[in-house]
Amino acid sequence: MNFALFFIPFSLSLLFTPFSIKLAKTWHVMDTPSQVKIQKEPTPRMGGIAIFLGAFLTCLFYILNSYITAQLAAALAGSVIIFSIGLIDDLFDIKPLLKLSGQFLAALIPLTFGFIIDIPTLGWATVLLTLFIIIGSSNALNLIDGLDGLASGVSVLAASFFFYISFVHNATIAIALSLIVIGSALGFLKYNIHKAKTFMGDSGSLFLGYLLAILAIICINEHQNKLSSFIGVILILGLLIFDTSLSITRRYMQKKPLFNADLDHFYNQLMIKYHLSHKNTVIICWIFCFLFGILGIISYFANALISIVILFFTIGVCIICTFKLRFLKE
Repeated sequence: MNFALFFIPFSLSLLFTPFSIKLAKTWHVMDTPSQVKIQKEPTPRMGGIAIFLGAFLTCLFYILNSYITAQLAAALAGSVIIFSIGLIDDLFDIKPLLKLSGQFLAALIPLTFGFIIDIPTLGWATVLLTLFIIIGSSNALNLIDGLDGLASGVSVLAASFFFYISFVHNATIAIALSLIVIGSALGFLKYNIHKAKTFMGDSGSLFLGYLLAILAIICINEHQNKLSSFIGVILILGLLIFDTSLSITRRYMQKKPLFNADLDHFYNQLMIKYHLSHKNTVIICWIFCFLFGILGIISYFANALISIVILFFTIGVCIICTFKLRFLKE
């Protein structure tokens, strides 16, 4: 195992983040305080550049010293597109439909080259499922990027669980990619932890969410038991799915635009309703993400029946927590 695939992106991300901060200040790409923002002072939001450079340059190093398939090349090309869409949004605040179109293109490229969830019983529906996972994961990480260190920490945790699965299966490409994600996100986290000196912006969150989706698809395909592997992967990404589902449901019930930012995410409500500190809220979210990951690993390697029981148990707990903690109420 080549741990340089962790140390190189970690070092590069650590090195490039101060540069991204200076660049954001020079170009005036700042996240300013508002009614839908937690921070109290303007903060640079181009940290995604450091994450991207750390990860992508390491991917090139890996390719030059190993081998590359057409599917992997297409996936990397898609990651460049989704990073670019995020960066354009950070710079110019583009419309949601244009942003979604770019994400669709980024997801379509690897799919065109055969990078698809391998569940034969679903037939052509696997195409839609692959698109849904890539676009959904990208947007879900973007949605949860609302507190200092939250999205980057969740990325590290989720990629760590994918690394374990990949290691068990000896899936070389997935091992490399998971180490690259962990390294680049962890290097950035030093500057993103509360009080954050910079934010990753849409460029960073969409890029990391995209790579997590690629890892998820590889891990599903590596297992013979497709139902267990699918449930396991869904649970590893459980915190992202919980927050996204809650956000869509809450905005629909309150008749608010689905794409508009607000301070009603579950992590915001933990701070506002239950008076938790910024730091403690993030730690609690990381713990939840870790627990989701443990359940995901158990489900992934269990038989289908046990995986289904764990899934419904987890859904039940999430529903109870939602109503007990009044996450759907203003």
